[in-house]
Amino acid sequence: KSAFLILPSTKSKFLSIQSLTVVIETGLAWLLGLRSKRALTTVALINVATNPLVNYLLAVNRYFDLIQTEWALVLGLEMAVVIAEWLALVYVLGLGKWKGLWLSAVLNGASFLIGWLIFR
Repeated sequence: KSAFLILPSTKSKFLSIQSLTVVIETGLAWLLGLRSKRALTTVALINVATNPLVNYLLAVNRYFDLIQTEWALVLGLEMAVVIAEWLALVYVLGLGKWKGLWLSAVLNGASFLIGWLIFR
């Protein structure tokens, strides 16, 4: 079986997850004061880069049953995404390191929680 065939169950579900993540995080970023086109584009592009990778790694784990406790993998991947987004917010947008970390944690926490409530 090809690992490429084990992405979220359908292309439409994958696109829904991706779109929802971008909408939630860019919308929340706007509400929290990131209003420039550059800032919102940065948040959106970070999600376009990280969300498919996270979902693919989770699908591969489910397929091959690599890590028995999937929540541990989800937590580890979400922490990696928070760090990646934090670094991008600090270096691309020039946010302070603590503000960038807080913002990244809030954006990712919100999109994770809303996504979990919808797709569980």
